[in-house]
Amino acid sequence: MSKKSSIIYLADLKARPFGNSDKLAHQFPAAGLFDRRHHFLYNSNIRELAVYATFINKLSLRSASSRRRARASVCFSLIKVDDGVIVSERGFDMSMAGGEAVCGLRVDLPLEHITVETSCPYRLMVEIDGVEQSVGFELCFFSASEFGLPPTRWFYPLSGGVMAPEFQGDRLVRSLGDFDGDSAVICFRLENKLPRGLKVMPELEVSLTNPLGRTETNLVEVFFGEPVSGMSSDGSVCSVMTRMEMFPGLKGYYYAELRCMGYPIAAFLFSNAGGMVGGQWTKKELTPIIAYSPEAGERRFLHLLEKLARRRPSDPKSHRLLRIA
Repeated sequence: MSKKSSIIYLADLKARPFGNSDKLAHQFPAAGLFDRRHHFLYNSNIRELAVYATFINKLSLRSASSRRRARASVCFSLIKVDDGVIVSERGFDMSMAGGEAVCGLRVDLPLEHITVETSCPYRLMVEIDGVEQSVGFELCFFSASEFGLPPTRWFYPLSGGVMAPEFQGDRLVRSLGDFDGDSAVICFRLENKLPRGLKVMPELEVSLTNPLGRTETNLVEVFFGEPVSGMSSDGSVCSVMTRMEMFPGLKGYYYAELRCMGYPIAAFLFSNAGGMVGGQWTKKELTPIIAYSPEAGERRFLHLLEKLARRRPSDPKSHRLLRIA
């Protein structure tokens, strides 16, 4: 016998662990404190996993004036992937007014009475009565004390660069120059400082801030190999690459930043105007800018180009000082 179809379905799901001193412990539902990350730092102060879910009411999509309430039984579960054991779970009956199209709901799953295994995959699942398939994503907890290093030292930046998506081969450059494309590929080459053989490698984030100060972020996976060429490494050198959206009519300086567990570990600037700047940014040039602003980005970019000009004055084609009108 088939289940009755639910009129409530899950549209979005986010999670974040917290302890008694964290903002999530004192603010509710605090939807603005959640982001897209799936990997988190864990320590003995963590007490709960906050889950923020967004639900859609199908009745309101059919008729905004519907008076019939939408109801469903919903269950949130945290499951250890290796053995399928449910380590934390909460269920409740949900109700949405007929004219209520979207509902945000926060549920806190207790963690204080269980032994959380770090560097081990878990799966956060949401099951709605009447929906055949559960929805969720895999998450993982990492411990800085286990590695003996803070997250800012798990990966050591070696180089960084950008290229247009249509480029073929190893065409990473410091800056694109006059470029009207709607996206660019951001790349960082890193030295891995974590133990080899981890079940899960920490996810990283690449953010791109445009000349107006608007920031977009992508989650990226580490791969062990050289950027662009994809040549494998011995496990010490790894790379991250991601395609980021740009705005063809918006000329100026773009700031690409790499983060681990929310902490900046490398960054560089490039422009889609002026002349192309060849080569790749080196480790000493990849220091993140604290409290970034477009003005600070422009100062950093021009300063680095001036240093390049002093370093290689005999090669005028290798770099040009970019001036944005």
